[in-house]
Amino acid sequence: MEIALLQIGEKSVSGLFAAAAKGGVTVRRAFTDALPQTIESLAADQRGKVLLELLKRNNFDERRVTLVVPRRFAILRQFRVPAGGAEETAAMVRFQLEKELPVPVADTRYVYHELESKDGKTEIVAVCVPRASTDAFIGALEDIGVKVVSVVLGTMGLASLAPPVEGAVALEFTFDESMEILVWAPGRVLVSQSGSVQGMDAAGQADLLSRMLNSFQERGETISKLILTRDLPGLAERLGGSIQVETADLKALLRGDDRVPPAEVAPLIGAAIGLASHSPNLKNLLAPAITKRRSKALTFARAAALLAVILISLVVWLRFEVSDLNAQIEESKVELARNREVPKKLKALKAREADAGQWAENRPRWIDVLADLSDLVDTKKLFLSTVDFDTQGGATLVGRAKRKQDASDLVLMLNTSKRFNDAMLVIAQESRDEGKKGEAADYPVNFTVKAKVGSGSQVR
Repeated sequence: MEIALLQIGEKSVSGLFAAAAKGGVTVRRAFTDALPQTIESLAADQRGKVLLELLKRNNFDERRVTLVVPRRFAILRQFRVPAGGAEETAAMVRFQLEKELPVPVADTRYVYHELESKDGKTEIVAVCVPRASTDAFIGALEDIGVKVVSVVLGTMGLASLAPPVEGAVALEFTFDESMEILVWAPGRVLVSQSGSVQGMDAAGQADLLSRMLNSFQERGETISKLILTRDLPGLAERLGGSIQVETADLKALLRGDDRVPPAEVAPLIGAAIGLASHSPNLKNLLAPAITKRRSKALTFARAAALLAVILISLVVWLRFEVSDLNAQIEESKVELARNREVPKKLKALKAREADAGQWAENRPRWIDVLADLSDLVDTKKLFLSTVDFDTQGGATLVGRAKRKQDASDLVLMLNTSKRFNDAMLVIAQESRDEGKKGEAADYPVNFTVKAKVGSGSQVR
């Protein structure tokens, strides 16, 4: 079994070609190379040509490949749904993602992993990648005659490198100026985060990694071992000996090549091992969330399950309708007993009084939230024009920055803060106005960031 994998970032490309057998994986070619300019800045008809030149330069001529998506392009969500059949679970997962994702589900490719079922609930970890992050690469590769047979998340490949030990294991990986930290327990993701390391030296990267790990351990979790894909001097001292630190011997994981593979291909090596062993963690993002049966007619069991879902939905809807009608009847009784205008005015005044009381009650908390947000904003690099909060605990930050990287740094600061989590950069686009002056010239990048206020899922 031969396996070819490519990992494409904004500035770099990594590739691996290996042969898999029962005895393990034998590497034949492994490389990492920089793109002449960012993929984003290339015209659509030029991306294929640039990739073709890069692949030829590295003697990578495989025609069928698995595309490995870097963590920074993916969204991970963890939640629980009622236990049910495969199709019912798929429907409930999609419904939950419609509520939680910052982009429409139709604009993403997603798979999900079912973990343990307990008390009538099944724990789900969903992996979502916006189509814009994959389809451009798939199209560019197909333009040069390379068929993408599957798409997997690099994080799940990295998990294949975790040693079989009890407790949680942390793995570090850096690619395309972005560091990923994965905390993995057998069969499940506990934490998956990424942060920019652009312009950071080794000491700065070690400091960022130690902050990520300490933030996880402050929640009472324990990490038994940290696996690095490259040396980070001083990291063990920063962790104070609380975690055993090892550097992965990537060469020991392979056979048949005396060269040491570059650290950037670590998730590709893990993905090759996982694909060879048919690991359930490496689900294909090109495949539908669930395969539908070919039979044209529903079986009795499927029809009964569908009818049960409809009836449950109808019962819930009727309960809300009856409750609403009862409330309307009570209001009508009051209006019949009094002048119709007086109760309306009284109701409006009470609503205003309740709103004022709620604001007064929550005022200290909102002051703390806004104060913490002000501490995270570096006004030398960016500013916020609007901040909107919704009733679900979400926050939308809109502003302008000097560079796209400054907006990405704000996302990292939000994710590593105690007040905010699940932050992600939705839009970061440079204004193309001619003759820009004032703020438009000093802060040319418009950005939008979505985040949540308060504690949330451990998977980010």
